[in-house]
Amino acid sequence: MSARKRVVKVLYIEDREDLRRVFQNFMKVAVHIDTEVPMAPGGQEGVETALRQKPDIIFIDSTMPIMDGIEATRCLKANENLRDVPVIMASAYVERLER
Repeated sequence: MSARKRVVKVLYIEDREDLRRVFQNFMKVAVHIDTEVPMAPGGQEGVETALRQKPDIIFIDSTMPIMDGIEATRCLKANENLRDVPVIMASAYVERLER
């Protein structure tokens, strides 16, 4: 009798399509566990996807139009079914400091 492998569901919320593709390819090549990687193109869509898919972990962009990563994370953490899901927030945006 073989043990069934557990698939880790990793939700990636990012408004830039090119970065979504890079992340998906990274997960296929670099991560040596079975993963399912649903994608969402924005904060609101990400919250809706998380409610439907119940991910094990969420990676989210901090700077997105309409609903940014901070607001989306607030919505995720306010939901009792999602509040224990780890959220990792990052951004590819680099702001130049001129002070």
